[in-house]
This record gives sequence, C-alpha cells and structure tokens, in this order.
Amino acid sequence: MYSIARRSFRRRSLVQSTLVLSAMLLIQSCGGGSSAPPPPPPPPPPAAATPSFWPGAGTYSPTQITLSDTTANATIYYTTDGSTPNTSSLKYVAPIAITSSTTIKAMATAPGFSPSLITASIYTVPAQNGVGSAVSIVLTTDDQSRKMQPQAGTNFTTAANGQGRVIYVDQTQTYQPIEGFGAAFTDSAAYLLNEVASPKSALTSTMNDLFTRNGNGIGLSFMRTPMGASDIARSQYSYDDSGGAADPTLANFSIAHDQADVIPIILQARQLNPQMKLMANPWSPPGWMKTSNSMVGGALQSSMYSPFAGYFVKYLQAYSAAGISVDYISLQNEPLFVPGN
Repeated sequence: MYSIARRSFRRRSLVQSTLVLSAMLLIQSCGGGSSAPPPPPPPPPPAAATPSFWPGAGTYSPTQITLSDTTANATIYYTTDGSTPNTSSLKYVAPIAITSSTTIKAMATAPGFSPSLITASIYTVPAQNGVGSAVSIVLTTDDQSRKMQPQAGTNFTTAANGQGRVIYVDQTQTYQPIEGFGAAFTDSAAYLLNEVASPKSALTSTMNDLFTRNGNGIGLSFMRTPMGASDIARSQYSYDDSGGAADPTLANFSIAHDQADVIPIILQARQLNPQMKLMANPWSPPGWMKTSNSMVGGALQSSMYSPFAGYFVKYLQAYSAAGISVDYISLQNEPLFVPGN
C-alpha cells in the first residue's frame, strides 16, 4: 500500500513539472518573460536640398530664371501662379522666361531622399516701354564678301516688341572655356617698351595698365611670344641662322636676341601677373631648314623634321634657364598663310 502511494505521488509530481515547463515555453513564445523588445522603425530618409534660383529675387527687365539643386539626380518641380508645387507640377528642364512680375515656387525630389522644403522667389518686372542707347551695326561674312559693311542701326530696349531679339545672359550656363585674353611679345613691341619708352616711369605705367587690374589695368592673361622673327619684327632672324649654312645639330643655337628686350619684358609681365599663360610658336623655321632657304616662303624640308623638333627643345630649355616657363607651343603661326615678303 505504501509503495503504491509513493508511485502515485511521483506520477503527480512529474505531471505537474511537465505542465509548468510547457507553460513557461508558451509564455516565452508569446513574447513574455525576458525576451528583447522589437527593433525601432528605421529613420525617415533625409530631405533633398532646397532648390536655388539665379538670379535671386529682385526687380528685373524681362529675363530668364535658372533653377538648380545640389542633390544628386534631383528633379525640380515649380509653379509660377503662386500655388504650392508638387510632383504633378511643371518639371524644370530649361530656364524659365518671365516678362511680368512673377512668383516662382519650387521643390525637389531625388532617389533615396524625401521631398525638399518648398522655396519661393519673387520677381518684379516693371512696365517695359523704355528705349535704350543706340547701337551701330557692321557686318563681316566668313566668305569676305562683306567686310565691316554698315547695317541699319537699332536701339537697345526693354520693351516687349515681339521681334524676338531679347538677349539673355545666364552665368550658370557654360560652354567652351576661355583661357584668357592677350597679345604678343614681339621683337618690336619689346624694343619700344624696354628701350624707347621715356621716361622709365612710362614703362612702369604701361606695364601696370597691360598686366594688372589696378586702376586702368586690363589684366592681359594669355600672351604669345614669337620663336624668332614675326611679321612685325625689326629684322629677319631665327635662333640659329649660321649665316645661312645648315646646322642640323643646332650647335649655334642661341636666344641672345631675346635677352636684350623680349625676355626682360616677359619677366616683368609675369611678375605683375603670375597667372599669365605664355604660348610660343615660330612664324618660320630657320631658313636653312626650308625649301626656299629663306624665312620667307617655302616649306619645311622632311629631312629637317628632327632638327626642327630639337629647335623647340632647345628653345624651351633656354627660356626655362632664363626663368620663363612656357605653357603652350604650336608648330607654326598662321600655317596656311605664305607671306610674299
């Protein structure tokens, strides 16, 4: 009897333990107990940059407004009637022409970004009825059938006359870049500046006006220098004349001619405008390299290709030794022009 009671008690204990364990597993599977909380939702994507306007808000003649956005692959939507823009509004694809007072509102969207804030710019365009300054017109055609031929004059005007002659200047649109503007360090110009200009203060004043932007300075920034004589030099010369005798090894090469006037003027110009670019090219190879045996007329002999290449190398090395770096070279000034004298 005792043995049977003990076995019954053990069975009840085992059943109770099994029920407790099952309950604990059920609680854990339902998220109870000490399980970790679910992760927080991901943050919203950042907003696209707000579009910018050029030109900015203000009073203008009829003009064009450019919209831009710094977010990659952004699409800009805009309105011109004062309404709030959305992705169903006009999509910006080209500058917006305005001829009357207008409020432009814009927003931007981009992949991976939420929509930008809405921005607005107000443009005031007064009534256009004024007549500007007179314009004289001359015409030159590429076939030279007309050369500086006077045409009927006109006036700049802000009036909307429907003739389609509006000039838009958009500083945000760029095309072929311009390296700079300048002239040439010719033999004659350098001679006049370095030896003839008197008093010496005239040289200083002239160089400042040419190569700086101080006062009346025009800031010339891209200059050429002839490698030898040009068509306005005081004489015909190259850097290896050899009395007309061939010198394919260039043993007699010398830039002594330029050291008198040309090099001092270039050095002074570079000191005034360190950003000045310099391009060098010959008007003619030395005469003994050519079929004419002269710096006038003729063509470079094929047998002189290597000496002519060496001529360039020696020139660049000599100018470098004189403290002048040359930024660009070309083989020939006006290659299709053959002078008669």
